[in-house]
Amino acid sequence: MTAAPRLAPAERALLFRLADPLADPPDAALGAPTLGRLLDAADAHGVLPVVWRKLAATVAGADDPALRARHAGIERRRMIATGQAMLLSHHARVLAARLRAAGIAFTLVKGEVFARRLYPAPADRPFTDVDVLVEPADFERANRALEGSGFRPAGVTSAARAATHSEFKWVNEANPSLLVEVHGDLVHYPALRARRGFGYRTLVAAGGGDPQAPAALLLTAIVHAALGHKFHALRLVVDVLQAARALPAEEEAAFLAAAAGAGLGFEAAVALDLVARLFGDRRAAGLAAHLPGGPARRLARVLLTPAAIADAPCADNRASRARRVGFRLVQHVRHALALPPQPSSGVQP
Repeated sequence: MTAAPRLAPAERALLFRLADPLADPPDAALGAPTLGRLLDAADAHGVLPVVWRKLAATVAGADDPALRARHAGIERRRMIATGQAMLLSHHARVLAARLRAAGIAFTLVKGEVFARRLYPAPADRPFTDVDVLVEPADFERANRALEGSGFRPAGVTSAARAATHSEFKWVNEANPSLLVEVHGDLVHYPALRARRGFGYRTLVAAGGGDPQAPAALLLTAIVHAALGHKFHALRLVVDVLQAARALPAEEEAAFLAAAAGAGLGFEAAVALDLVARLFGDRRAAGLAAHLPGGPARRLARVLLTPAAIADAPCADNRASRARRVGFRLVQHVRHALALPPQPSSGVQP
């Protein structure tokens, strides 16, 4: 994966449009330098498959020999990624059977589930591991259930990281590119998790008993983007976009109640605001308008600009990183103060 180039504002807008699985590709002809920068940026942001689906024919017909060579290379990578996704899905089914046999309550989360449930073309959403969420009390027992499964602990740091980050990594013995992560909580940073975690019970409650219900998937995508990470890649924001689109209108109230009940109204508002700004998505804007407002949300809006998201994987991303670290500090302060919910802001991104 390459570092993202710094894009001009018009190129950023093109990247956002290309990364939207449902948006049409641009009508205007794109020159070889622009195509190259967009492909580099898409690769760094984890959205190359959906961008490639829209640009492959243009790249194949380009006069530039370097672009034509790149076409062949990306096609090879796409085939490898498809095969890897199939293998990961197979291992997910096998490992799920082991956990069920051990009587452990669990659910698959994030990449593999998002690809199946949220994207019209599952290949648009690449994933490189299988994520399993269990009750914190079952964390050690779930890891023991994976022993002898053909996976081994991924390095000597796994046990130490499990203790602090509630996450244990397993790597396939025959194919080290296949990874499984067992989570006791999807918020891995200890200081933040102490104030606002997101575990199995919370996820099940968000889905009304179904951890893969639309409201649960949307809240998972928001947690992954805003609490698990700091919006460091566009793929995280596209997950929120697709999850918002998949939420039936009759389940909007259930989602809003779930976000409030989990104490995640702030993160939901910030993530949906961002989706609406980057993709012009009215559905996300409508949901965001029903979520709590206040100074923290307004400050997050100032910090998380389109440029801050686009520049996150750049080689020189100091400005982007400073803004996203600033957002994380806002989160810490807001949750430390345990501010009560505020009235809906009515903000329209």
